Amino acid sequence: MRNWFYLSIGLIYLGFSSCIPNKPKSNLNFFLDLEDKEIQMAFEAGYNHSRDSLLTLFHHKNPTIRYIAVNAFASWPDTTVIDSIAPLLKDVDENVRIGAAYSLGQMRSLRSEPYLKQSFVKFDSLNNNQLFNATILESLGKCGSIETLKLIAGVKSYLPTDSVLVAGQSRSLYRFALRDMIVPEGTKTCLHITNTLAYPYEARLYAANYLSKAKGIDLKGHVDTLIHYFNLEKNPNIQKALALAISKTKTEKVFNFIQDELSKSNNPSIRYILINNIQTFPYVQSDTIAFLYIKDPDYLIARSAAQYLMHYGNPEDSKKYFECFLDPATNKSAHIELLGAANKHTPYTFSVTKSTINNILKDSLLNVPDVYRKTDIIEALSYDVTNFMFIRNVTEKSPDKALQVVGLESFGNILGNPYFQKVYRSNYIPYKKLIFSYLIDGILSKDVGLVSTAAMVLRNPELNFKTFFPSDSLFRIAQRKQKLPENVEAYNELAKTISYWSGQPYKPGPDKGFRMMDWAVLNNITDSTTCTIITGRGTIKIQLLPSVAPMTVANWVELLKRNYYNNKSFHRVVPNFVIQNGCNRGDGFGALNYTIRSEFTQVYYDHAGFVGMASAGPDTESAQFFITSSATPHLDGRYTIFAKVISGMDVVNKIRKGDKILKINIK
Repeated sequence: MRNWFYLSIGLIYLGFSSCIPNKPKSNLNFFLDLEDKEIQMAFEAGYNHSRDSLLTLFHHKNPTIRYIAVNAFASWPDTTVIDSIAPLLKDVDENVRIGAAYSLGQMRSLRSEPYLKQSFVKFDSLNNNQLFNATILESLGKCGSIETLKLIAGVKSYLPTDSVLVAGQSRSLYRFALRDMIVPEGTKTCLHITNTLAYPYEARLYAANYLSKAKGIDLKGHVDTLIHYFNLEKNPNIQKALALAISKTKTEKVFNFIQDELSKSNNPSIRYILINNIQTFPYVQSDTIAFLYIKDPDYLIARSAAQYLMHYGNPEDSKKYFECFLDPATNKSAHIELLGAANKHTPYTFSVTKSTINNILKDSLLNVPDVYRKTDIIEALSYDVTNFMFIRNVTEKSPDKALQVVGLESFGNILGNPYFQKVYRSNYIPYKKLIFSYLIDGILSKDVGLVSTAAMVLRNPELNFKTFFPSDSLFRIAQRKQKLPENVEAYNELAKTISYWSGQPYKPGPDKGFRMMDWAVLNNITDSTTCTIITGRGTIKIQLLPSVAPMTVANWVELLKRNYYNNKSFHRVVPNFVIQNGCNRGDGFGALNYTIRSEFTQVYYDHAGFVGMASAGPDTESAQFFITSSATPHLDGRYTIFAKVISGMDVVNKIRKGDKILKINIK
């Protein structure tokens, strides 16, 4: 048996290293008629998680039906069907074979590995299996062993013309890296692919993201090469990944690179990446950059520089932080963060200064109209442990859910502050118990945001709340009171806290409140249908993708026709990542009284402008959606894609937290 195993590995290696295709297919090749009743039936079997029905459809005469049935398990990773999916790897239809390979990878189970390896087509002179083979490579990255990683990493024979296979290899190595599985040969391969401009975009994108995301890789010997190709690179998504990869290497050359690019680059995204990565270096180096760029005219750069001082500063410079706040040359957008830095790092012996800082922050809380900037003020106030009663008073009864939530979050900051015990001395335990009672109030409030936030703070092991209340009974009582499905996030956060408290395995919420789609909503909706999102900063035009995610598109269309999104705020804006909307509370915890299924297909977040559904885990989507502002490949296969931006990316990049959708028109 051992000899047979090594022989099989050798054959697989031969197959992986065969340089075959030069006429790649880039997409699945079939038409989905969403008005066809049998196709609707196949989708519904997946949405209902009807295992037996799906397994029966594996034998349907129509390959499109077989594909829909097997792809359903990409969104519903039921590992009990791995053995049943495996035969479809030999289906006569390429699309079905690809769907089977993709779903086996989505299972993320080592049990899928032998089936995938055995199905790799080692000789493909007619170029009939290139996308299938590439899918196998990627899927092995989601479920394979370290031995398989070494084999895939060692393939050196793919040429730039082997575009689909080399993209599969890059995606595979990237998926392995997201599982914290790396080998030196994989890093070497990704460096080669990233730095070879002749390779296709997809391959270079995932290779570059490997370099920026993989933990524990040493790029010090490659800094010159990476900087050289950063300067040559024309694609912004690859350039961003290269900037991240370069800036995580702690060398003097990289520090100089960051300084130079910040001063000369006219790309706001690159500058934002670099200012956020000065934390890689010691404060004695990076403080000079931070003090310089709090004066930058770009509000994101100035605010990020001030946030660096807030999170990484020191008491010796606390006076400087306050002086920078008073300096008229400082960008006003950074004022709250500078006050936060001064508040956090000013010693308590400087009581007059601390009092002045806190009074300014408290006055700002009354005068700043933007609720999201008010939450930033509460965070800044939380860096002084004496403010906990003030924070409780101003947030507990606030009409803004976002302020109530940040109030509970701030108690974690306060209790985690090493000065809490020093300042309160003999009253330390009574005050800690008082804050514990505030958090318990949040747990018992039935409010999804307060329950979720309190649960997260309470299970922080550094705060050691178990000594106050060894039993998990209160959390179980609160969990039983959660209304599902709209409070599924609170239910699951409580489940995690119960797991921490009891030492028992985490058990997510039951599958309740699923809403079956109304196919009639998709009448006259095709992959050519567009929607115009009108905001105060301009319009964003998106193209719907019902053939990719019919249930999600139907739900979204129904909501926009009800004007649900009108006047909803973009409650989450993360530069170079996403803008997010659709929360009916404004704090990110809002949901409707139903959920829809996740719909994962072989569509990738490999460009900016994909529109996806926000979720608190599989099958918890309802109304919140996001638009990506960069390629975000770590979201692949985890968040439903249902549309893409076709114009207005400049508006996406202008959106600020608190901006609203005025109206959405569909055409």
